Amino acid sequence: MIVLYAALAIVVLLFVTLLALEILRWTDGIHDQAELDEQAAAERMRPHGNVVVFPTLESEDEL
Repeated sequence: MIVLYAALAIVVLLFVTLLALEILRWTDGIHDQAELDEQAAAERMRPHGNVVVFPTLESEDEL
């Protein structure tokens, strides 16, 4: 019976570890997307000749 509990504990720890790694990978993806959004915003604000292009609001949430 102890072997059964030990095996179950190992399976649970493996599952929790894999879940934690997946969450870390997902949150890293969020940070990568935020960096891409920042770069895109900086590119839109870059001067084009004598004109500076300001980004428009796509929704009221950006206020």
